[in-house]
Amino acid sequence: STFLDPSGVELGAYGAEIGARVDSARFVEIVKSLTAENGSRAFGMPGNVDATEYIARTFTELGFEHVVRQQMSLPVARHHYAYAVLPRPPTSSEGDSAPGDTIHLHSLIPNFARTNTITPGGISGRLVYTKRGYEREFNGHDMAGSILLAEGTVEDRWKLAVTLGSRAAIFIESDDPYTPSGGIFQTSVNFPRFWVTKDVGEKLKEWAEANPDTPIELHARQPWEYISGANVLGFLPGSDPVLSSEVVILTASFDATSPVVDFAPGAEAAVSPAALLEMAHLIAEQPNSRSVYFAALNGQHSGTMLGGRTFVQALKRDFPAALRRASELLRKDIRLISDPRLAGKFPEYKQEASQLEALLNTVLANEVAEAERRWQNLVRARQNYRQNAAVTDSRRGADLYEARRAGADELNQAAAEFIPAYHAAVEALIPVIDAFGRSHARFIELLEHDRDALLPIVAAGEDKIRTSIEERLAAARLSDIGKAYNKVARIGPNDHLQTLANERAQLKVVEPILGRYPALFIDLSLTSNSDDVGVFYKGYFYNQQPDLELKRVYGPLGKRFNGYATNLTIVNDLTGLWSMSDDSIRSLIWSKVNAISKRRDEYRAVEPLVTSGFDETYHYAAHHGFVNATAWLWALLIIGFFVWRMWVLRAKHGTRPPISYWIGIGAGLFVFVLAVTGHIDWRASTRVY
Repeated sequence: STFLDPSGVELGAYGAEIGARVDSARFVEIVKSLTAENGSRAFGMPGNVDATEYIARTFTELGFEHVVRQQMSLPVARHHYAYAVLPRPPTSSEGDSAPGDTIHLHSLIPNFARTNTITPGGISGRLVYTKRGYEREFNGHDMAGSILLAEGTVEDRWKLAVTLGSRAAIFIESDDPYTPSGGIFQTSVNFPRFWVTKDVGEKLKEWAEANPDTPIELHARQPWEYISGANVLGFLPGSDPVLSSEVVILTASFDATSPVVDFAPGAEAAVSPAALLEMAHLIAEQPNSRSVYFAALNGQHSGTMLGGRTFVQALKRDFPAALRRASELLRKDIRLISDPRLAGKFPEYKQEASQLEALLNTVLANEVAEAERRWQNLVRARQNYRQNAAVTDSRRGADLYEARRAGADELNQAAAEFIPAYHAAVEALIPVIDAFGRSHARFIELLEHDRDALLPIVAAGEDKIRTSIEERLAAARLSDIGKAYNKVARIGPNDHLQTLANERAQLKVVEPILGRYPALFIDLSLTSNSDDVGVFYKGYFYNQQPDLELKRVYGPLGKRFNGYATNLTIVNDLTGLWSMSDDSIRSLIWSKVNAISKRRDEYRAVEPLVTSGFDETYHYAAHHGFVNATAWLWALLIIGFFVWRMWVLRAKHGTRPPISYWIGIGAGLFVFVLAVTGHIDWRASTRVY
């Protein structure tokens, strides 16, 4: 029969075939759908939610299996409102200003932790315009208490106005979208900053020129809020019955970022998710031999790479260990309702807590332990697949395919056994949590009842020195109840049930690939500004020196590519590489392989010499050689001396010899044995390997 071997695929021909199937018009429509139609895609914005639904809908329409949303949350500086009030000229003889025009502003990202929120009532100041931010532009202006109006090209020179006393700044849209406004402090400075479009900026410039001495008002609210978002995941099984047990994980971020919180359409950031969705279309139309797991990551541009971290944590998660940690937290809460200081008043709760803990131990010893055993089988199956299904000199073609078939069966069986065992463990913990919830509620009620009964007694003696034993005991008792209540009231069964729900949600994320071996992990980080290809392997954006890196977490892949770049001379001239034929490139690679094989043969030729043994003779000084050769005689003399002294003590003095004599005899025997067995070298030669 014919066996498929993916290592024999002609990559050049395969790449050309895939490239011919790419639909450029569809790609452009995807970019438009992610930008113009969805508005700002910053994490937490409505456009981000629309993009999440768009990607999930695309996966579903393409027939993907297991389309899920991986929920997560992040503190975000949410823009509620920001506006400026421009007073109109006075309408009465008293000179009072009439209600002015309202100009809507866009808040910039916070100064570290300080948002652009302005206290109720707003701030006011004269509007002072600067084009470049140089000192001479502020000549003739009283900057103290002013509000700066600056062009987007001002860069960091606007901070001069801050030192001169400005209270806030408004930046005008630049003609070049890639020019940074620079309107950010890296510390929590209370200096509100806003952004306006060019047409609004022109209106403000005209107003500032016409009203140099009239203050305007600024109002804004931008609080920190916990916002929820989601990664979107979709699974497409492979077409080959054996190779489908290997999975390729494709990721790309789909959120966007901008210095302007609510104005981040992210056209540049839409290239990567558009490429991911285009690949989804291509692979759905013609499935790959291996399975593919598509992951559209959210929150990558939030400054914390939230989506990627959350997804990878699910991939690396030890689910039974996490379940056991959650059970131990439940145990701590159970013990809180049997506080020893309250045992005298509520002794039944100590017994009830003991029963609950015993029930928890039973679940841990049975259902959770079974899930752990099944998980270890799954881990072992993955290790076996990695070891036995890899390409080697002796295992290719049909042999490799059969090895992968056996490994795939083991993986599928291990995953099929673990998933129900894990869910059974979770279900077994739920009754324990429910019982804890009932005990916890009754315990809270008794604490409150006892506290209410003691309060009048304690309050009656509050203004005088307590002399009665009843008042003193009541006060001490009330203090203990207050401490216990503060602890117990903060916990509850809902927290534990939510933890189990979160664990199940994380398992659902990785469930389609639990029984598959991750063969390749590819993250698409694309740009429209260049057609060059690079390798992002270090895990950070700084170009640190590889030889000086202290952390090698992402190092192996990078070192492999660096090795290729160093050893293959063809990469020294990329222009020449593109002009070379496939046969020429292949011949250069094989020449390098042959050179390595020749070096390996040379090593094997000298291997017997390196590993064989030979005698090496060396020379001692005369006195060293004499001592070594006569070591056995010196040992006998030492033994004889101590034996003679022991005989003298017993025969003439009738006393028992001290322990030091026995130690001396033992030392002599030890030296004698070493000398006789050859461990003390007196032959002046040794065996060297």
